[in-house]
Amino acid sequence: MNPFKWLWSYLRKNTGKIIFAFCLVMVFTFLIMIPPYLSGVIVDRVILGKETELLFKLLFFVIAATVVKSVARYFYRWIFEWVSQDVVYNIRMNLYRKLQEMDFYFFDQTRTGDLMTRMSGDADAVRHFISWVAFSMVENIAIFLFSLVTLFSINARLAAILLACTPVIGFFALRLSVVVKPTFFAIREQLSKLNSVVQENISGNRVVKAFAKEDYELTKFNTENDNFKAKKLEAVRIWSKYLPAIDATSSGLTAILLPFGGLMVMKGTLTLGELVMFHSYLWMLSNPLRNMGWLINDLQRFVTGATKIIELLNAQPRIKNTAKASVE
Repeated sequence: MNPFKWLWSYLRKNTGKIIFAFCLVMVFTFLIMIPPYLSGVIVDRVILGKETELLFKLLFFVIAATVVKSVARYFYRWIFEWVSQDVVYNIRMNLYRKLQEMDFYFFDQTRTGDLMTRMSGDADAVRHFISWVAFSMVENIAIFLFSLVTLFSINARLAAILLACTPVIGFFALRLSVVVKPTFFAIREQLSKLNSVVQENISGNRVVKAFAKEDYELTKFNTENDNFKAKKLEAVRIWSKYLPAIDATSSGLTAILLPFGGLMVMKGTLTLGELVMFHSYLWMLSNPLRNMGWLINDLQRFVTGATKIIELLNAQPRIKNTAKASVE
């Protein structure tokens, strides 16, 4: 079953709440565009134009937009978190019921660590997708598009210059998501092995002590723990390779804006207030592209975790009770 179609079977009953939450996301995204724009208006009309009577009106709108977008963000974050907790609760209940139906052969062939990961890490990946990834992807795409439209409406030439540099940021962000993906899979697999070793030693503690195998089991645990550490360090090595490049290219937008924008201001084709607007909107161009790399990784984590959960829920015991079965 498709992971998204499977997830929708849990989300369907909360359709109204989800639609309302996404509407609040769009309200937040629209309102976040207002303070930078009004900052430029203050520079042009209040500071340079000496229209001081506009100052308090503009400040009022800045404060009002900030308060309303904060309230909107609070409520949609709360709604998505509430829905995610409800979904993960039902998933874990279904997983537990499924485990009660399975026979001894299933447990002989399945590692305990894998079952623990399904109930914890994989279920949490589904929760994280609902409570963070889903709305963050919509939010970042909307911020990028709204800021792009606003910049082109202010000065199309300067906006086109900045837009030409953004694919570099997107390339590094997407490249990071592709390269680090196998590492994430390896980390999850190693975590399952580590969980299995821990569970076996806790449940079989008396047997280990009876045969004086403490040193052997400790060596086995240290081996799996060292492997888990190595997988984590491999992910850190990849991040250390790409994150500085992403940060450098994002900061490079400022280095491009200041000389080009400064020349336009001196030639009179751009006002100082509009340059302030451009500088305030820069992060709205670069930040969504930087975030997309991480969001794609979280999306892949959700697909992987959901697929594992679906496999467990679809597993069938080799021995089944008949419809008329009873215990006497």
